[in-house]
Amino acid sequence: MAFIDMKEQLKRLSSDESVALPSVVQSRIDQTLADLPDSNTRLHRPARRWSIAAVAVSLGLVGVLGSSFLSPVIATTLKQIPAIESVFRKMGDWGLRTADEKQIDTFTGQSITKQGVTVTLKEALYDGARMAIGFTVNGRDIWSWSASYNGQLMEGWTRTIDSKDGSIVPGISYVNLAGKELPDSFELKYEIAVVGMDKDPFTFTIPVKLKAKPITEIQPDMTKVQNDVSVTVRNVKATAASAQIVLDVEHPDELGSLRYEVKDDKGQSLKVLNCFCGSGTVDAKKRLKSISTVTTEAPAPDSASLTIRPYTQTIQGEISAVMETAPTEEKPFAISQGEGGKLFVIGVDYMPDKTLVYYRAEGALSKENGALLWVKNYRSFVTMEDAATSKFVLELPAVNPGDKLEFVTFDFPHPVYLEGLEMRIPLQ
Repeated sequence: MAFIDMKEQLKRLSSDESVALPSVVQSRIDQTLADLPDSNTRLHRPARRWSIAAVAVSLGLVGVLGSSFLSPVIATTLKQIPAIESVFRKMGDWGLRTADEKQIDTFTGQSITKQGVTVTLKEALYDGARMAIGFTVNGRDIWSWSASYNGQLMEGWTRTIDSKDGSIVPGISYVNLAGKELPDSFELKYEIAVVGMDKDPFTFTIPVKLKAKPITEIQPDMTKVQNDVSVTVRNVKATAASAQIVLDVEHPDELGSLRYEVKDDKGQSLKVLNCFCGSGTVDAKKRLKSISTVTTEAPAPDSASLTIRPYTQTIQGEISAVMETAPTEEKPFAISQGEGGKLFVIGVDYMPDKTLVYYRAEGALSKENGALLWVKNYRSFVTMEDAATSKFVLELPAVNPGDKLEFVTFDFPHPVYLEGLEMRIPLQ
């Protein structure tokens, strides 16, 4: 077991035909490797075979096995406090924060201490569509982790940050449930190994219980074909905290990975929280066959349908801009994201222990691409403040109000939608 620098791991992934690229860099990641900024984040993977499928639905994601994403470039920076009541509330995506607010997650409170290092499981979520485990570790970085049920390893990825001076480090493990038939209650074996103790992992048995069944679950088996690309919707689940869409995908290997925009019946885009892309196989005709599991924020309870829009988008590089004067709502500081849109910084709150930057995103994929912003030379952490208006908050360590901040983001071209593959899935 070993932790791996993100750039080095992405180089390996780019040459592995069986691994799908992160959702933020769904295709041709080799074109952007040279542009990735330095980061203190770690890529934590399960002890056995794994795949990554989402580099960043929110900044600072440290991925292993799977999607949502992971930001391959931004390190999270969370001010360390004596106790963290809820990891989901502190650093979870919109769906996990919703689960915490609606109390559909489960408090575990399990804790193990070895050689002065304590790992505590704070909470777990299993809503039938997704599974996540929130934990804290004091004083050590994560080396590896694994989750298994009935002896079978479950893929996923873990988001965390490096420890500093024995501080408490929060983290979240996301487990891919695609293709898994799980009972309403079961025991999950979960292990974490930390740096310097990789041969002596912290082993937990988590009693998992489904508190509320999915509001909707259907198997539409709907297929669309455009040229040499085929997409089949196998399963759709909607819960109070998220929606999960399982797709069978087949296309020429050279196309790269597809990304997906999901809208409700009112035309509102649902933020993609993560996109697990399972192991694929390439046949003699160089056609890639794979399974994608797209998790989004929950649709409104009265939504009659979801529309899935596959597309491709290749990142062109980075764009940076130095903020010279204090921004306001009336006079925001604009940061270009190329053809893909713009970010507008509307305020900065300089606090004794941290700095909060408030901004909104505009563009075709504002909820996804808007989360991809960081400040040069600072570790940063982005959360969505308002999904309806694509407003975000970027958290930095405390900085001097007189310091000039250099913001960095990606240069996104217009997404290329495969209109012939668009599908409307009835939910009622």
